[in-house]
Amino acid sequence: MAHSPRLIVAALLAAAVAACTPPSPSTSTPSTPGPTTADALAFLDDAERQFTALGEEAARAGWVNETYINFDTDWLVSNIGARITELGVKYAKQATDFDDVDVPADARRKLELLKLGLTLPAPDKPGAAKELAEITTRLGSTYSVGKIDFDGRSVPQAETEELMRRLRDPNKLEEVWTKWHDYAKGMKADYVREVEIANEGARELGFADTGALWRAGYDMSPAEFQAETDRLFGQVKPLYEQLQCYARRKLVDKYGAQGAIGDKIPAHLTGNMWAQAWSGIWDLLQPYPNASALDVTGALERERDAIHKKLVASEGKTRFDLGREAFVRRVEDFVAETGGVILQQLRAIGASPAPG
Repeated sequence: MAHSPRLIVAALLAAAVAACTPPSPSTSTPSTPGPTTADALAFLDDAERQFTALGEEAARAGWVNETYINFDTDWLVSNIGARITELGVKYAKQATDFDDVDVPADARRKLELLKLGLTLPAPDKPGAAKELAEITTRLGSTYSVGKIDFDGRSVPQAETEELMRRLRDPNKLEEVWTKWHDYAKGMKADYVREVEIANEGARELGFADTGALWRAGYDMSPAEFQAETDRLFGQVKPLYEQLQCYARRKLVDKYGAQGAIGDKIPAHLTGNMWAQAWSGIWDLLQPYPNASALDVTGALERERDAIHKKLVASEGKTRFDLGREAFVRRVEDFVAETGGVILQQLRAIGASPAPG
């Protein structure tokens, strides 16, 4: 059927009008505005109130548990621990809602602390926080009530630490150390499970594991923190190597062949159940037994002043003119020039000039 030119023109005009007509207003719901500064501050106020109240309750329950360790007080601590963990995870996740909100510097730090303040985060699934709290409480109680058989009697955990500091018989020290660590092996399964739960919780918060969460709490990324730690340790490592060599020599002087294992110090001879410190064997290590408290600050200051005086005389500049980095290089040059004297001083107190 043929269409008349008039109908064709009318159809084209209608299409053109339709194309130029603005669309009708949308009936969709307008987007919800994002959180504001006031919202962030109100959130922080609520979090602080909640944690303050729960913190007091936890402190009271913890005191009772540490004073009277039993099933009932363990239950109290485990219960409050689960609630604190759940609350911490909740606020840590909610704090990310304000990442792009303009807030005062102190409020921004509080928000970051909420995200990073969890020591052992639990994943956001039913029962996880409860299981983690029960394990943490059980580990603490198992450790605290631990005992070993030694010299014909039952020795509690606290006394084992005292024995490690007091005994000077290497065989008895090894017996105490071995028996306590044999007892502690019974906690391994709980510890492994604790790490599994905490790592799962850390991943939910955006971290590779719990260790990464901990390393993120120092105003730098976990990778930057690790690099900075390695850098700083590299600066003091030579000192630690000298101290380790000196301590090993003193222990060999005291215990003979039992005082060392190759170039290592036996853990049970350090005066500490975990070989964390040597203060428990200071009587064996002190370089000057008849001297009063050693303070090298004065000697270091005299060396600094001597270098400073030499610098002014030779270059007409003070250490402040040079700046810290340049002055440190001058100190290093001085050490290189006088290294023989320094080594003589080290040998005088019983240290070896090099590790090994």
